[in-house]
This record gives sequence, C-alpha cells and structure tokens, in this order.
Amino acid sequence: MLAELVTSLRLESVVLVGHSLGAWVACSYALHYPEQVDGLCIIEPEGLVYSPKRWRQERWWVSPLGGLWLAITKLFARKSTPEKPSTWLQNYHVRQRLKQHPAACQLLFQRRRPQLEAELVGSRLATLSMPIVALDSERGDNQKQTCRELTQTFTTATPKAMVKQMPSCDEHLSDDEIAMFLTHWLPTL
Repeated sequence: MLAELVTSLRLESVVLVGHSLGAWVACSYALHYPEQVDGLCIIEPEGLVYSPKRWRQERWWVSPLGGLWLAITKLFARKSTPEKPSTWLQNYHVRQRLKQHPAACQLLFQRRRPQLEAELVGSRLATLSMPIVALDSERGDNQKQTCRELTQTFTTATPKAMVKQMPSCDEHLSDDEIAMFLTHWLPTL
C-alpha cells in the first residue's frame, strides 16, 4: 500500500519515518525499493526478530483472559509507590498500551508464527545503504527497557545506523520533537 501511495503521488524518492509497526513498514519498503528511499528514521522498531517470550506475554495481556486475570488479581496486588510500581500495575499499563492499538495487536497476535517470521526484516537490514537514524527517547516509563532493546536490536542489525538520543519528558517522542530533529538531519542527506 505504501508503494501505491508513493507511486500515486509521483514521488521519485522519499525519506521514511516510522514508529513501532510503522518502522517495520518503512524498513520493509526500503528493502523492496532502496532506490526510492533517500533516508530512514526509525523509532522503537518492531518486526526485526521474533521474541517469543515477549510476544506471548503481550498476547496474553490483550486477551480476554488477561483482562480477567488482572481484574481478579487486583484485589491481592501490593501497593505501588512512584519509585517502584507493583507488577500488577506494570502489567495493567502494558495491557492499556496495547489495547490502544487494536490493528497492531491483530497484526502481531492473531497470525501464525511462520507467517509472521516470513515478514521480519532484521536479517536483511544490513543490506540497506541509505542514511539511517534510530531515535531513542530518554523515557522514564516502565517500557523504557523494551524500547531501548528494540533500538539496540535495530542498530545491531543495521551497522550503518546512527542512534540519536532525544530528551523527552513525555511518554513518547512528540511529533514536534521528531520534526525538529528531521529539519536538522534532512539537509545533511
């Protein structure tokens, strides 16, 4: 679909910016049409490798049983403090974050593993030659470790990628923060 959009807009080349599943789409497009991509900016990329433990856990939390489990165990959860949120609260936040993206959950969790693995891009990223940057926010939430791991996996698979640390006081990088970075980065391409 992205290829059709680029063609219909009669664009000869593009710089793609993708977050999470959008990063997966952007990388996939760059692998199929490298001559059309002048640059790639990636944020918290998914679709690099199959992470069975993480994906099983997240699949569980978005399922009706995961919601029921949280409702039952809430009664027994220990109190959270700002410094140390309870495991229950962390799992609740994972569920809430995932439930905000039903299309992504369907794409990731309602397909068979072989179908999903066939679309992963991690093993092919080293072939990309265009300028690539991975934005990494200095987040303070409990998803920071997962986001950092996604960025590290991406940069390991893409040795030519530059990592740019972005200070962010919000849960995610804002569109303004990304736009400000791109206005400085794009002229250097």
